[in-house]
Amino acid sequence: MNLFSTYISAFLISAFVIVFYVFECVLKSRYSNIAWDVGIFSTGMILFYLFASRPGYAIAFALVLALSMIQVHFYGLRARRFIASLVVLEAALAILIIFGLIPLQYCLAALAFGILGPFLYKTIWHHRPVRRKIYVNIEILRDLVQIAVGAVLIIILLSVKFEYAGAIILILVMASYSINGTLSALKGSGALRLFSRIEKPGVTYGQGALFISMGLLLFLGAFRSANFDIFFVIALYFADAAATIVGLSIRWPRLPYNKGKSVAGTLGFFACASLGYFFIGPYAFVFAAILAFIESLPLGNRLDDNIVLSVAFILLSYILIAG
Repeated sequence: MNLFSTYISAFLISAFVIVFYVFECVLKSRYSNIAWDVGIFSTGMILFYLFASRPGYAIAFALVLALSMIQVHFYGLRARRFIASLVVLEAALAILIIFGLIPLQYCLAALAFGILGPFLYKTIWHHRPVRRKIYVNIEILRDLVQIAVGAVLIIILLSVKFEYAGAIILILVMASYSINGTLSALKGSGALRLFSRIEKPGVTYGQGALFISMGLLLFLGAFRSANFDIFFVIALYFADAAATIVGLSIRWPRLPYNKGKSVAGTLGFFACASLGYFFIGPYAFVFAAILAFIESLPLGNRLDDNIVLSVAFILLSYILIAG
């Protein structure tokens, strides 16, 4: 990687952040969402040129990134518009992948980055805080579902090669995204009321699933390592759920810097994530300790711990692999 281009890229990304901050916080302009989208698209392309081993796929990468960003703006709106935009996106993905116009790895990264970017704008900058009442049975049920999904992902990653595993996971994620997005658009429907009972209060329906699944796609797009992919699933699907289950079961003692979480829950995360030792060796303990600490931080309702842990995991993996 060229050090000069890294500095230039950091300057450009910082400039986009400053422009967006001026639009959103100073001018309070209705065009701030446009500034955000321009920044996200430009950041995605900069990262592509910095890290892609084959920059010749830039046009296809930009197409997937742009279509993903456009499509996610229909999430939670009218079902017909969401489905129509989703069909266009999925058709483009199928054509690009089947005819070899873009490697699967790049496609996964562009899709995840394009969906996460605009969705984060809604959840971070236009988040309405609510007083969250914890229902233990619902929390545990949601975590058991998360563990079951993680088990399926590990079976896929262990059973088939990356190309096929990535394609299967992409299909499963897009199917889940399609169902959740359609349900979210069907305001007042019986199905939405039923499934909303296991969703966290005060968030867009399907938000947690979207963050963790897109985090997975982003990681698969960034790293082609079966062992690290499995460790990601262990940490994000198993350890995160274990922290909640143990924390709700053993509530004492509380963490001094976050009264909403317990020492037992943090230790439960660390113990479960440490199982990654069987896949990446002793580094798993370092990863587990850092991620357990991040998971224990008082992030509030504005930031979902699924996306924070995903980004942290990607950065840690890059430092380790690059080193």
